[in-house]
Amino acid sequence: MNNFEALLQDEDIKKISNNAAHSFRGVLSSGEIDTCIMNAIWKSKRKYDASKECKFSTYLHNGVVFECLSQ
Repeated sequence: MNNFEALLQDEDIKKISNNAAHSFRGVLSSGEIDTCIMNAIWKSKRKYDASKECKFSTYLHNGVVFECLSQ
């Protein structure tokens, strides 16, 4: 997997993350949502295991939702 900065700049990662966080726009501030996204990318990068037959994009999407719910 790429380094953290590269993942933050990746357009597909941004789209997936923003899509996952979209439903929280009315509840969380934009700063809180950005924090959720960065935490989810960081945790997904560290913990993702390709041998579990789950795409990284799905893992990241679920991670963003979980981070936003735990705010």
